[in-house]
Amino acid sequence: MKFASFSVTALTATFLMGFTYAGFPDEDKSSLSRHQARKMENSNYNNVQSKDNEDTIDIIVTYRNEAGHETADSYDKNGKGKDISRKHHTEVITTTKREMESLIRDPNIELVEPDFAVHALPHMRGYAAVGEGGRRLEESVPYGIDMVNPIVGDTGERLIQGDNSIKVCVVDTGWVIQTSVVTNLVANIIMIHLISFLYPFLPAELIHSYDNNHTDLPKLDDDADGFSPYTGETWNHDGNGHGTHCAGTIGAIGGNTKGVTSLNPDPSKFSFFIGKGLKDSGSGTLSGVLTAVQACVEKGANIISMSLGGGGFSATANETFSRYYEEEGVLLVAAAGNDGNSEYNYPASYGSVMSVAAVDSNRVKASFSQFNDQ
Repeated sequence: MKFASFSVTALTATFLMGFTYAGFPDEDKSSLSRHQARKMENSNYNNVQSKDNEDTIDIIVTYRNEAGHETADSYDKNGKGKDISRKHHTEVITTTKREMESLIRDPNIELVEPDFAVHALPHMRGYAAVGEGGRRLEESVPYGIDMVNPIVGDTGERLIQGDNSIKVCVVDTGWVIQTSVVTNLVANIIMIHLISFLYPFLPAELIHSYDNNHTDLPKLDDDADGFSPYTGETWNHDGNGHGTHCAGTIGAIGGNTKGVTSLNPDPSKFSFFIGKGLKDSGSGTLSGVLTAVQACVEKGANIISMSLGGGGFSATANETFSRYYEEEGVLLVAAAGNDGNSEYNYPASYGSVMSVAAVDSNRVKASFSQFNDQ
């Protein structure tokens, strides 16, 4: 049985119609009650409570003012935290459990939470986390496209993309640029050195390839079209393949006889920005995701896709996403989850994020897909 990708197929109608409004519930009417939110928020402290007072932990701090910012920095083991969003007064610091409990009591600090792990949600047709060499989506027209944008009547045509250019940000494991031609010739360690040497001389259609086997994604600017919050990992390198797969579902070039078509086959109608919210391993941190999302917003993203989850409810993330939706007009889309139950999964279950589940080729909910009222 084949299954549709989680979050990315749901973007079609928004792209094609050229707007980004979605009717999410108001906070007071959301099915996620304050009691439930508090319960989930507290559950994130389980791992912290099990640690010794002098154990080092990473925490996300929301400060009220510049004095709070300076105080938070002073608690960081290196003397300065890493900004998530100066606009929203959030940063991540590394400190001890004892110092975290002290920081919580500071009047200039609004909120302190653990920086928990998140991970890719890879239940996608043909996907396996084999790194840069694996081929994905070999079909010319994946069945999910026929579901969300079918050919109309006897016209032989699908609904076309609108005239308003849309910027889409994919927050995931990055974007592949290396070519499988080189990968298949040499072992990985040699390939890395060859790529660095040959890069200026390789043709663009090889450099900007889709998942190493598809010259099928729009060309991006290495200096301007992406961001990574992780030291030593760049946005334009996807050692996992998950992020490139998602980007291909959203915007693989159509009508070029290569790879697959996508929901948005005309690259002149939209643009990509890539936020490396997850590392090449397929995992990352909440702070990494939030920092990547902030970069997307700063670069003018209209839509942000996140096929990831984990860690439970975060008051910081809930407030951040709410501001992006309410104040910046950004449509945030996330995978409902892969546990096959009705539990809330985050970020999909925040009130300001569109949650998207999976269906099979018969339009039946996939057995692994989560489902709930949020």
